[in-house]
Amino acid sequence: LHVGYPTREEEVRILAAQAQAHPIAGLTPVISDAEIMAAREAVKAVHINADVAAYMVGISAATREHADLRLGVSPRGTLALARGSQGMALLRGQSFVTPDIVKAMAGAILEHRLIVRPQAAAAGRTARDILNEILNRLPPPV
Repeated sequence: LHVGYPTREEEVRILAAQAQAHPIAGLTPVISDAEIMAAREAVKAVHINADVAAYMVGISAATREHADLRLGVSPRGTLALARGSQGMALLRGQSFVTPDIVKAMAGAILEHRLIVRPQAAAAGRTARDILNEILNRLPPPV
């Protein structure tokens, strides 16, 4: 997920649209608290095989060891990757996390956690590039 900044025209429209009230004020619930809690529990019940867990840890460890990164993924980031992957598996109707789900979720969950070294950034390297390099280099479990 790379949102970026709005154009000047879009930002002017945003200001005008929110001059009197924030859009959140007009939202109505579409799901109950109990349903949210049940969904959270369902996500936690999605199985992560030990090999897939090791794959996630390997991705995080590779970011910590990469020469172009000043800061890699913390254990909290690995936990977020695990939970996000469980959530995506549930949405796909699967009862277990697969390596392809981990790989698909890694960018959205890990990219913003990486800090690129200034020299690498000056050479045009981005966190996205480096993460993709790591994902392409690490073999997923079979």
